[in-house]
Amino acid sequence: MSAPLVAGAAVLVRQYFYDGWSPPARRNDAHHFEASAALVKAMIILSAKPMHGQGHGRQLTDAVPDGVQGWGLMQVDRVLRFADSPFALWVLNNGTLQHRQSWSKCFRVAGGQPLKAALVWIDAVAAVGTARSIVNDLDLSVDDGQALWKGNRKEGVGQWEADNIVETVSIPSPVPGHHRVDVYARHVPVAFRAGQPFALAITAADLAESDQCGVLPCVGCVHGRCRDGRCECSPGFHHVDCSLCDEDALCSGHGACTPTDLERCACDANFQGQRCDECKPGWYGPNCDFDCKCGGHGRCNYSSGVCSCDEGPETGYWSGRRCEHCSFNWHGEACKGQSHWCVNHEVLELRGEQEAVLEVTGSASYVTNMQCTWKIRPGRCKQLELTFEMVDTEQDFDFVYVTDKEKLDRRPGQNLVEMSGRPATPKTITLPEGRMAHVFFESDITNTARGFTARCKCLEWPVLSPRPGRRPSPRPGPRPIEVPSMGLGPPISVLPSRTGRYDYRATASPSPSPLLYGSPGLSPGPGVALAPSPSPSPSPSPAPTASVRLRPVAGPSPS
Repeated sequence: MSAPLVAGAAVLVRQYFYDGWSPPARRNDAHHFEASAALVKAMIILSAKPMHGQGHGRQLTDAVPDGVQGWGLMQVDRVLRFADSPFALWVLNNGTLQHRQSWSKCFRVAGGQPLKAALVWIDAVAAVGTARSIVNDLDLSVDDGQALWKGNRKEGVGQWEADNIVETVSIPSPVPGHHRVDVYARHVPVAFRAGQPFALAITAADLAESDQCGVLPCVGCVHGRCRDGRCECSPGFHHVDCSLCDEDALCSGHGACTPTDLERCACDANFQGQRCDECKPGWYGPNCDFDCKCGGHGRCNYSSGVCSCDEGPETGYWSGRRCEHCSFNWHGEACKGQSHWCVNHEVLELRGEQEAVLEVTGSASYVTNMQCTWKIRPGRCKQLELTFEMVDTEQDFDFVYVTDKEKLDRRPGQNLVEMSGRPATPKTITLPEGRMAHVFFESDITNTARGFTARCKCLEWPVLSPRPGRRPSPRPGPRPIEVPSMGLGPPISVLPSRTGRYDYRATASPSPSPLLYGSPGLSPGPGVALAPSPSPSPSPSPAPTASVRLRPVAGPSPS
């Protein structure tokens, strides 16, 4: 029941702000606003009541959230303020901080009720395989003039939090007077130029904004001096209390230093030098994170550390950081064959006259939450055949379906094929005559794999029959088709070649040179022989040239 209860509480919190209940504690449309997801989450967490050992004897650890009970039991009446509520509520919906910037607000607080604050931000997505899941790191603190309360630390004691995107401060018995709340952007990479948005919610008895925090003494100003209630850091240090050495200045942002030894940096992987400002041999780029190995299918830019991958009919079409896989819609060991990759949440429509390759992706793996559809119409093909050369999906969670119906039916036995996991042998499906093929692929929100590779081809072509009322040709195979010459000479007969190629050769007597008519983009080759019908007398002058448009004869174009 926990998930429905939390979801319902989140809707209630959002509606509270939408209806304009904050800050006047009574409904007022003038105070209406759309609460961000971060603010809704901050309110839910701020409403938690710690279960200090109730029922199981467990106590909260020095750091929160606790491994057993998190932040505690949700009680939204502890944060949704109304006229008879014994506390005041203050919120910030969409603050923004850039790297090493700080935000602060001064409040006057009365004693008798706890002071609680919750900071929440929606972090950027971390790189795949990274050892650290937090990208942007913000820190919350409350200074009451006697102690500096740090986020997610019981009684405010300990190191600054660096592992969560939620930080809370809870002062059980605040000292009546002025309190300053600080949010400090400890690490927001340069790539995020717009800054990191955040939300903040604070509750306390008789909470009111103030401008008197300059009278507060500086608490724990380790490496700096106090001025107007704020700690001004000495060179090489930063943060609200100047307790951290400045890795950006001392270690070029690529190493760690300690307050006791500002002359020595512990460099990050692949960096070297006293200030960690050089790449180790064999590593390149601004982050020294690429070895410039382009797999023989590209060239490396040693300044940027980026491969420029080959793309052409001779070299193949390559992509990836190391040019290790085919570009979009290309496949094969040499990446020279065209294919049809999944376009997420879209439908790809193909025709069955030409052989086609279907793939989820040509890279290492597909992504989560994919829904792909390939619709293959038979066209002039009588019967289609699908061969799945490789299938590799998450067993029992990601599926490949093949059906000849317009819509997917996931009920057992309703599709031609349903596959999941890694079948040991290739799977071939022969579609009913004249039916289209629908291929569906779905992945869930967890693990991924390589996907599948399938090949669709025409299994059987229709046999050409003579037109009604005409005698069949004594010649075996398709009969000639007569094409009028539009008054420029005798009619000519069109005979489809056995290859079914879409180009045509015409020989018009007495011209000794063959005339070539072909489909755009196809090279000349053996195709449909065009020969003049018998004529009573040959023309004494050379045959004039005419542009003749021919309908392609049914049949696949040979690869």
